[in-house]
Amino acid sequence: MQKRVLEVIPEEGKPIVIFLMLTGCRPGEARALKCKDVDLEKRIIKISATFSGGIYREKRKGKKAKNAIIPIHQELYPYIKDRVEENLPDAYVFTNPKTSKYFSKSKLEKLWASIREKVGLTKDVRLYDATRHSFASQLVNKGVSLLSVSRLLGHSSVKMTERYAHSDIEKLRVDVNSLSLSDDKIYDINVTNVSLK
Repeated sequence: MQKRVLEVIPEEGKPIVIFLMLTGCRPGEARALKCKDVDLEKRIIKISATFSGGIYREKRKGKKAKNAIIPIHQELYPYIKDRVEENLPDAYVFTNPKTSKYFSKSKLEKLWASIREKVGLTKDVRLYDATRHSFASQLVNKGVSLLSVSRLLGHSSVKMTERYAHSDIEKLRVDVNSLSLSDDKIYDINVTNVSLK
């Protein structure tokens, strides 16, 4: 589905949507990202602010939220490098090309609604679900530790990240269902003599 989403993203929305898909950032955090938050030499980004509606807040969402440091994904590096090198430190990394201002919440929501409609997703699939939740679930399914996923998401504890392990359970369900007692390879098993204790 992600490949289909990538095919239909309008050019002006590609940088921010791809960033969300490859970092797991919250949309408000991506909208608030400034050039000064990027360290090109170390190839890291400091997530330290968010937009709450139209209000820029110099604090991440959550009571105990601290700044999060995330690596710049190699596929994002060329775009981010260009933005940072060509702009002042207080410039936003992702801007609306029509206004040259930060992406507003409504602009991002309209962009996502258009993408969602083109790929046939229902209205209950939010951008947050398709990016942050998908990012975390995919990493868990690939065997990345919950600790690493937690750090990438900027969670204050692994406990918060455990909700993404549900996708791991689904993978385990598929794995375990690949076994079958009705398979032609299994003959005459006498289960009355088997102890499950």
